[in-house]
Amino acid sequence: MNAHTSRLVDAAKVESARYALIRRLGFVFRHHLVVNLQPLNMVCQVLHHRLGAETLEVLALHDSVAQITRLVRTSIDSCSDVVSWITADPQLTTAVSVGVGECLDNVRSSFSFRGFAIHCEESRLGTQVRQVAIREVLTAALFAVADHANGLDEMIVTTTPMADAIEIVIQLRRGVNTSSAEQDAYRLIGWDDVQALADFHSLQLSRHGDELVKMRMPHSFDAPQQ
Repeated sequence: MNAHTSRLVDAAKVESARYALIRRLGFVFRHHLVVNLQPLNMVCQVLHHRLGAETLEVLALHDSVAQITRLVRTSIDSCSDVVSWITADPQLTTAVSVGVGECLDNVRSSFSFRGFAIHCEESRLGTQVRQVAIREVLTAALFAVADHANGLDEMIVTTTPMADAIEIVIQLRRGVNTSSAEQDAYRLIGWDDVQALADFHSLQLSRHGDELVKMRMPHSFDAPQQ
């Protein structure tokens, strides 16, 4: 196999991993897109009722309009965030604590239904890393750990600052429950998926079996922040 063909195979693997990751996050994206629509609909119904009253209460109308404005703005932000996952800007950076928190928030609900307890042991690190790198690699690693947990249920995520990088460690161990396997996923996330994404983003990735994963993310000081 020549070098050109190898690069094509690598690119195909990266895109396959990304597609699988987006599919696995579909329920999160759906929630982000509709979570503000129900209260928005309720406020609109209240406003419609107030407008139909014999006596208009101006302050109440202003309150309803303000609520609608706030919910619309929040909905726009949620939609923009979902789009940023699908059409990621490779130049944007994010604080480590923000990136880790976002990734954990995206999987916490579904993981809890499978019996996992997630604990994050990290200081509020403001060090900047590439947003798309931490989103893709960390989230894929979290899915891979959960998909190959073999009943282990306690997931510990730690972040440690180093000279020129941030080390993120995911450790899986036995807790008080027994985790269950994924039943309805598009497909499981494999370690080859995680490695492909890590290689694409030039991150160091190492693991000991399926129970301990380490990744090192270089600092980013020369890119716009999100």
